[in-house]
Amino acid sequence: MKNTNNNSNRITTHHSTDRSWAIHHGDVNKVLPTLPPVTFDGVFCDPPYGLKFMGHKWDGTIPPTTVFQDLLRLCKPGAYLLVFGHPKTFHRLSCNIEDAGWVLRDVLCWLYGDGFPKGKNIGQTLDERWDDYHTFLKSAWEPIILAMKPVDGTFVKNATNHGCGGLNIGDCRIGTTCCTKRSHQAPYPRLADSIQDSSNSVRTGRSVEEIDKGRYPANLLLDEEAAAILDEQSGNSKSRQSRRRKAGSNVGNCKTLNAFRSRMDVVEGYDDEGGASRFFYCPKVRGKKRQGNAHPTVKPLALCEYLACLILQPEREIPRRLLVPYSGSGSEMIGALSAGWDHVTGIEIDDQFVTTARRRLSEHKDEFVRPA
Repeated sequence: MKNTNNNSNRITTHHSTDRSWAIHHGDVNKVLPTLPPVTFDGVFCDPPYGLKFMGHKWDGTIPPTTVFQDLLRLCKPGAYLLVFGHPKTFHRLSCNIEDAGWVLRDVLCWLYGDGFPKGKNIGQTLDERWDDYHTFLKSAWEPIILAMKPVDGTFVKNATNHGCGGLNIGDCRIGTTCCTKRSHQAPYPRLADSIQDSSNSVRTGRSVEEIDKGRYPANLLLDEEAAAILDEQSGNSKSRQSRRRKAGSNVGNCKTLNAFRSRMDVVEGYDDEGGASRFFYCPKVRGKKRQGNAHPTVKPLALCEYLACLILQPEREIPRRLLVPYSGSGSEMIGALSAGWDHVTGIEIDDQFVTTARRRLSEHKDEFVRPA
């Protein structure tokens, strides 16, 4: 897209009427140094992939280390960074993020079924021996890098002092057709050891308890088409319902640090059925995807809302602020406000994308979660 702003140093800021979002219309490299330090509780962005997509100059290079250094300066300790990447270049993107001082926590895989081949059929210009020899595979997934600004002391101390540091697992569980039940099988802290990070030491264990929100989220995300393909291949299966355990039985497959918090008579297991896609998050597309949006790499709003929810910190008196550099046509901003972020700040250089983002944010304002 053509940037009609002839002065690259000019920064124009647009605010919503309720002051829940703002877009800085300008170059990311110029805007970031003007923002106050230690202000944001997270960063969520879809930056250039460095592929010169469709010949666009703005996609010529991935963000340099200096951009992620600026983002680090602007964030509170324990703040999370979510960055969309491309399979060809995300290794360089990861290096720039890590070199800037961020701690890499994971890479999520967004698997989708509507990709299309972009390579050349060599056989179209050579003899028949080369018929149907192509130069690329079809795109079917995108990496999403998850990083964190180093915490200040322990995770609990950091959460207490800065209000950051945890992933919002409770609101991002994968839904099932019925109540799920599980035992101690992961390192869930209890009692006295809850004041320390024991993820790399002895597993704590826990008595069986019910979880009616679903399964623990994975680092694999599917769209509806990919989910349908997976279910067609896997067929229908049922997660077994295990035997009933008495409250006094000693659940556990390893030594635990402390006594169990509580015990109850339960039947273990998920006791649900369906295709294999039920183990992973599948964003549901709302209406028409683009709604007149000309942005070439627009992301589904449901996916953006889920990811923004994953790094949303608990409610508090001070507004939870998210920074969205390279905000494009506003999908990440809309998703974040729908997820419950109190204030979202976008940065975008392209005139048309800024106009589109402002329109879309206004159209979706009734979907945003506002504090009671």
